[in-house]
Amino acid sequence: MPMQEIPGYYYDEEKSRYFKIMPTGPHSLAAIKAREAKKEEEQSDAMPLREIPGYYYDEEKNRYFKIMPTGPHSLAAIKARKAVKEEQQLQQRTKRRKLPIPPISTFCRWRETQSQSWTPTCLVSQGSRFLFKNLVCDTEIRLSTGTSAMTESHFTCMDFTSFPDTGEAIMSSTGGRLIRYGYQCDPFFHMWRTGFEWELRSDVTSLHFGKSDWKRRTVIGTTLGQGGSSPAQIWRYSYSSLPTITGDDAEGLCNEMPTLSQGKFKRGTVSSNVSRTSDLSVQRAHHYDRRKDTFWNSCSNDARDMVIVGSERGVTHLASNLKCISSVRTKSAVFSTKLLESRPHISLFGCRNGDIQLFDTRLRRTIPMFRQSSAVTHIMPFESLSSGNQLLAAGMDGSLCVWDIRSLNIGTQNSESRPLRKLSGHVNSHLRQIAFDAEPTMNLVVTAGSDNRLRIWSINELENSEPFWTSEKLGDGPIPAAKLMINPPVIQDAWNHWSSQPDGISCRRSPGLVVCAPSIEGFPAIRWFSISL
Repeated sequence: MPMQEIPGYYYDEEKSRYFKIMPTGPHSLAAIKAREAKKEEEQSDAMPLREIPGYYYDEEKNRYFKIMPTGPHSLAAIKARKAVKEEQQLQQRTKRRKLPIPPISTFCRWRETQSQSWTPTCLVSQGSRFLFKNLVCDTEIRLSTGTSAMTESHFTCMDFTSFPDTGEAIMSSTGGRLIRYGYQCDPFFHMWRTGFEWELRSDVTSLHFGKSDWKRRTVIGTTLGQGGSSPAQIWRYSYSSLPTITGDDAEGLCNEMPTLSQGKFKRGTVSSNVSRTSDLSVQRAHHYDRRKDTFWNSCSNDARDMVIVGSERGVTHLASNLKCISSVRTKSAVFSTKLLESRPHISLFGCRNGDIQLFDTRLRRTIPMFRQSSAVTHIMPFESLSSGNQLLAAGMDGSLCVWDIRSLNIGTQNSESRPLRKLSGHVNSHLRQIAFDAEPTMNLVVTAGSDNRLRIWSINELENSEPFWTSEKLGDGPIPAAKLMINPPVIQDAWNHWSSQPDGISCRRSPGLVVCAPSIEGFPAIRWFSISL
């Protein structure tokens, strides 16, 4: 309904009231016209441009150009200009975010004075963001002793144990080789060989530790499969836990301590001087095969006797002994799966076509939820936020979307859904197997981009969708895996003697980030990012 015009007054739509027109100030005719012009300009900028086949729109020149096979209007030239522009925007955002880092005393004083007005969740997010904003690369451990990086296989998946366990890592490389390492974060970061290596029939697509005790450790993973000769497989291996290091082992690690040579961080090579366990037997406790299929991802909850596998055909529910209970077909391949801790009968999964669906093992059927703009490579529920109803999904086009499980878009799954919010800054255009990890207790998520940089976001930071930390470019190859180390493993007893000396090595047990990335020379390596205060 049009508003009545009153001579000498104007109507403000935002405030829903009349104001008297003044000769100067915010209610003058000049100020009113300036606001209207700015509003029209914003509306014109927000209007989506029409896509014309064979043409592209140049924002600087505000016109369409025909795409040519060569020259400045070719696809290669257009992509190159777009990449340069994105790099400049990233540098500008990073430059704006480089504020002086306050000392730890300032943060502690702020926490004590402001804690009354913040919820526990907000306090945890503020503290974690402050700590991880100070991440710096501390150590790089090269995992090979070869002389040519071209002949080295590259790692694809990894998992690390954390507190209260001692340090142990399992990694997979191209060709289906599994390698087991020991590691420590304190008193200094280092890794050593254990003698555990075994071959699988095809490449590993997912890998994680299962339920373990002090004597045995289990690892669960999936393999790609190779047509009819080698079926897709999910397996559970069991082997003896690593023994604690001895005093001689600690002395050997000190002799091979990574040193600060060239660059800003310490560098070293994986150690072979740690005594190995006499029991090198690896037992394949259980496995489940399927021909003419591809297993992409798996998740498990041994306490609830559940394993969920995402494959090219759909999603499969298995028991902990990998006996098939039910299998449901989907329209598109399932790239990522995740079980809800609070509702273990429910799992979430993301598909190649962008669908995010819910799988209820009691009903043995899937429920469409949302559709993202591209293939969903990773999915993670954040059950500490919004009564446990928020989840984060990463897309192959670089999209990072936060969804609310309660707002199901059933019946509209053929069109792209609108997320609760979007996180910006993630760079990806084609990579499926890329580093991704989340820590729901701290509301943090880290992911690698196709530009070989790592970025960390705080999910609880509603006023800012940009990453609060971005690493430098890590090598020339992709970054396949990363893990947020909130609780580093316990320091082993062999170091008690060293730390008790007057010039001994202290133990901080500070959180950090473990990253699998190529070294400067291109060799497979592990980088340890720690908190620098």
